[in-house]
Amino acid sequence: ARCCGARPRQLVAFSCCLRLPLWPSGSFGMSRRSTLFFAVTCSVCAPGAVGQSLVGFDAAVASSTYSSGDFAAARAATAGAGYWCSAGNHMRAQSVVWTGRTHASHKVAGVRINWAYAPGMFKLLTSSDGLNFEEAACWRAPSQADASFTESVMFKEPADAKALAIVMQSPQEWGYFGISDVALIVEPYAFMLVVGAATPLGELCLVSRGTGVRPEPCLEAIAAGDGREVFSLSEDGHIRNAAVGGCLAVADGDALRGGSVNFEDCNAASEAGDGRSAWQRSPSGQLTMPHMGNNCLDLSGPAAQVRDCLEAEESGSGADKFSFIAVPAFDKSASAHARDTAALMKAAVARQAALLARLQRAVAALGACKLVAPIVAPGAQTPPSLAIRNPSAVGSVAEGLEVPLQAVAQIYGALGADMAGARMVVSETGRALASLRDASARAA
Repeated sequence: ARCCGARPRQLVAFSCCLRLPLWPSGSFGMSRRSTLFFAVTCSVCAPGAVGQSLVGFDAAVASSTYSSGDFAAARAATAGAGYWCSAGNHMRAQSVVWTGRTHASHKVAGVRINWAYAPGMFKLLTSSDGLNFEEAACWRAPSQADASFTESVMFKEPADAKALAIVMQSPQEWGYFGISDVALIVEPYAFMLVVGAATPLGELCLVSRGTGVRPEPCLEAIAAGDGREVFSLSEDGHIRNAAVGGCLAVADGDALRGGSVNFEDCNAASEAGDGRSAWQRSPSGQLTMPHMGNNCLDLSGPAAQVRDCLEAEESGSGADKFSFIAVPAFDKSASAHARDTAALMKAAVARQAALLARLQRAVAALGACKLVAPIVAPGAQTPPSLAIRNPSAVGSVAEGLEVPLQAVAQIYGALGADMAGARMVVSETGRALASLRDASARAA
């Protein structure tokens, strides 16, 4: 009998298996040009699983690892990277745990495990925050008696998760626990489309500008905070943009004369019936049009267009290659709150600057006055929040900053938040108060 939240095992056919990246967080380090992680994403074809995908992990740890050779937990985070193996010699009731984490939360419908050395028993735990886990599938025996095979466990209800723990017990005759790769079976998720073409501006993302489509530096797009770089994939293959709400489509369904690409109303594009908004990602990373000949999305020209896939491939520019980067779903309220906060800070800085000017004039006038009593008590210290040193070191993006700091700096700029100016006003206020304290002490 099945228990605690898992449906009976389904036969699942997997196609179009691709290695795709996920957006990082500073807690796990960086790779791929210091900005991206790789995961595995595939189409899932199963009853009740339309539109689901496989997503691998950005990092992994294990409570036991074989000491000789490279059998680290991270080997099982993505397919084709080797496999994780435990130390062996485990007691029957001893639990060994493999834990994988992603940087973006997903709606997880189940898990696919490719065993290298299957345990006698295992259970699955999920975590929405990466710290606190709850049971998603209770103790069970593997579906086959072999050491190496692939099985899928579907949850009774989809769970929001960014971490998965596989708890294993009861080693079999081979004496080890081992996993070749693990993938989450997830519902459609938000992603960015990173262009494969090299550029001195850094990585480019496909973005919306009105109803138009264009590439833009990813950090600039993220900093704008309007969702222009965030997409989602519908069950029928439509790519919807979060900012405009429209779907990526060939203008007027005409792929022959120019084949320009823009955003159209998703329902209207679907009802056109010519496949203008249906896309598939090929194993090579091209976005193909399954119902409009051998055409692919291409950004090598001045505007986004569709082009013969073979011609685009042979150009070697990479402008026809795209990586799906998982990101949190776009939240307009977060962006609005950030803009409101930036406006409040701007007003506060302006007010403080005006008060600072008055204070500086007052300090300058003290030379002509003799104070009856100190204004600031002798020995009083400048408030720590005002003791900011080296204000000239902050401002626009400094060369050599880590990618996350560059992104933060660009976000400040997009919001109109003059952080350098704010720090300067605070620093100068601290100096003026220190001068006033010194003058008061001398007058005493």
